[in-house]
Amino acid sequence: ADRFILPPSSVQSLAMCLPYPWRRACWILLLTGVNLMGVNLQGVRIARVSTVPYFVVTQLGGQIEYLAGAGAQVTVVTSPGPELKSLLSKNVSLELIDIPRSIRPWKDAIALFRLVQCFRRKRFDIVHSTTPRAGLLCAIAGVIARVPIRLHTFTGQPWVNLKGLTYFVARSAD
Repeated sequence: ADRFILPPSSVQSLAMCLPYPWRRACWILLLTGVNLMGVNLQGVRIARVSTVPYFVVTQLGGQIEYLAGAGAQVTVVTSPGPELKSLLSKNVSLELIDIPRSIRPWKDAIALFRLVQCFRRKRFDIVHSTTPRAGLLCAIAGVIARVPIRLHTFTGQPWVNLKGLTYFVARSAD
């Protein structure tokens, strides 16, 4: 597939002088792997949040490497799992927060509390979630912690096989 090629620092320059929705669009371009030809991300603190560590390793590995290579301070926030050994060799930080995959109000509340603590402690510029449960909790935690840029990449439809009130709540949250 063709990729956009932007001049050096163009995304950063645009992001600083555009109104919020356009600024957000520039960051979306950056985080989705657009070739930015040497954009310097020194000092930009980015959290990639996923419920499942397998997804981080198999689907986000290239993006995480690219962002870290461009100078961003990347932190992966995910549940514990054996797949995380492969992330240790990359230049990224790791925060283990048990994010439940199913609806479990008590565990969801604990995960939300820990996400807020993590976001406040690390003072991220951007939080980007990629799985449905992580997306909901990350959005709420990002607002509470006042993270300036909050993104979610839609990656599935966990509500498709649900019924009744559970379907409505899950679909609305997505």
